Amino acid sequence: MFLNKNKFGIAWTLLILLVCLMPGDNLPSSSFLSFKGADKVIHSTLYLVLIILVGSGLVNYFHSSYSRNRIFVIAFLYCLFLGVGIEFIQSVFVAGRVGDIFDVLANGIGASVGAIILITQLNKRIEKTK
Repeated sequence: MFLNKNKFGIAWTLLILLVCLMPGDNLPSSSFLSFKGADKVIHSTLYLVLIILVGSGLVNYFHSSYSRNRIFVIAFLYCLFLGVGIEFIQSVFVAGRVGDIFDVLANGIGASVGAIILITQLNKRIEKTK
């Protein structure tokens, strides 16, 4: 049941792990994403989508047993710990990659914006049911 309600968040987490733990020389290059700070935009976008998927899955799974605020905190902490953990693993274990505190900051910004979007969408959904 838990896995079924959270399958999209889990799949997105696996995608993030795959991309972020890939050795540096295996990373694809694109002229479209060659501007300065493109990696920060990518990090923010990945975590924006992640918190929406994880938060939505948790809301659907827990329904009323947890408050929505608690669920948002859990989803945000999940994103934060995932981002910090990946950066640590990159700096220690992945060839051609280095951990970057600014990547962690970009992850947090993306997760924060995603949380705002998720809260707004859930509030609209609740207002429609009233």
